[in-house]
Amino acid sequence: EMLWPSLLVLGLLHTLPVHTGSQSRAPEPVCASMSCRAVLRTLPDKVLGGYASWDASEMHLKEEHLMAAVRAGVNVIFWFSIDLVTDASGKAQIISRGPKPEFLSKFQQRLKSENFTVTHLITIGGWNARHPTTQNTPEEIYEAWKEWNEAIMGDPAHGFHGYDGIDWDVEGHDDVSSPNNHFEVAVLDTMGRFSQLAKRDGYLVSMAPMESYLDPREAGFDRSCRLTNPEWRHIVPSFTYHGRNAYAYLLARYGQTDLTPAAAAAPTTTAAATPGGAAPAEADASAAKTEPAASA
Repeated sequence: EMLWPSLLVLGLLHTLPVHTGSQSRAPEPVCASMSCRAVLRTLPDKVLGGYASWDASEMHLKEEHLMAAVRAGVNVIFWFSIDLVTDASGKAQIISRGPKPEFLSKFQQRLKSENFTVTHLITIGGWNARHPTTQNTPEEIYEAWKEWNEAIMGDPAHGFHGYDGIDWDVEGHDDVSSPNNHFEVAVLDTMGRFSQLAKRDGYLVSMAPMESYLDPREAGFDRSCRLTNPEWRHIVPSFTYHGRNAYAYLLARYGQTDLTPAAAAAPTTTAAATPGGAAPAEADASAAKTEPAASA
């Protein structure tokens, strides 16, 4: 009930080079010629990932479930989850619903004792969770996350060096009128820029969009998550939580990251990005209640 293994392709926003090994180990230093300040996180050649979700207060009851999943082959755990917010003083802050640092340190020691190598990613968002703040710059938000990950969650003395990266799971909300059922360009830009900063520091970046948020069969684009799906009319006629490739913006504008020192101070964009940060083929407000002309 707590961990659902599934085959996943990680690093859609430019996976870093990987290598494998049979033992838990500290992340390896990034080459000195790069502007990155930290270490290179790695992935196994073949990935079997599982999402961990629970009440943090019951964490000690779930440890055996997690170990059973790892013994069965899970080698990437997506821990759930955090929000990127702005606190009352105006500073970027991390709100965590996930495991406590003490649990992760203990769990990492168990993994090491059984000779398992596991990549740990922390999920950002989730259904009904708030979207990342735009009151702070992406640089400020990333620095707050990095400090939280290394200084609060990390425990190098016991083998846990913090999460190896992030998993974007920014989604909609049960309340159709919620602003979280619409992706603001500033939110997408924050996600994209944060991802580039993380990759330059050697972290892994993955995403878990709803199917309609990144659908290669659909040529249309809309940042609204209040659309309907013609294919579902006979199943759920009133379903109004469909999207239209909002996550495609992340790949179009931030899908490649230049790791050279000269590029470190500025976002990397592609020819697919439009001036001023607007989404490609940006739809106007009226499009939120229209249907696609046809399904691919």
